[in-house]
Amino acid sequence: MARSTTHLQKHLNKPGGLSYHDLVETTRTLIVGGAETTATLLTGLTFYLLNPHRSSFNHSPRETLNTLTTLLRQTFNSASEITVAAIQTDEMAYLKACVNEGLRLFPPLPGNLRRIVPKSGKVIAGKLVPGGTRVAVDVLSANLSAENFTLPDGFYPERWYHELREPGQFFERDQCQVVKPVSLISCLSAAFFGFGQVMLIMAIVLSWSS
Repeated sequence: MARSTTHLQKHLNKPGGLSYHDLVETTRTLIVGGAETTATLLTGLTFYLLNPHRSSFNHSPRETLNTLTTLLRQTFNSASEITVAAIQTDEMAYLKACVNEGLRLFPPLPGNLRRIVPKSGKVIAGKLVPGGTRVAVDVLSANLSAENFTLPDGFYPERWYHELREPGQFFERDQCQVVKPVSLISCLSAAFFGFGQVMLIMAIVLSWSS
């Protein structure tokens, strides 16, 4: 049987096509961004749902899991109803909040992704940094900093509700925009593991697990 040849294979190492080196680097990015990130986040999220570390905001250790499970089972009557579109509705805000909190506490890339300062230099945190300097913010350190979050070590999906971050509310100090799980900017890794995929998996598992 004849083997089909892709456009990429036809033009590999040819003018207008990818070089072998570019192909390897692109494949590396696709695998790390699209596979390990998803598995890592699902592992961390499952851990925190089953073993929530809570302080004063919510005293019931299983309330998060129970709330999420009840929401899903009351919304969907069968697995066929659980689609990417169905879990992106406003009714699934709590599921999205849980995934966001999982990303904060258990980011797929806990270290940092470096950036190179432009040749002209850049003012960062009030300091002029010379061009060509490699800079980064440690993701996990920022996510667990008490300067950015109330009860930073606790699993609190509620902190992702805008109304609970209003002045006078429990999480008014929280800087949720700090959470950049895969980069300082939205990058293609975010699209690879995506909320849709993780939310879909969690919805299916929690809806039909006893």
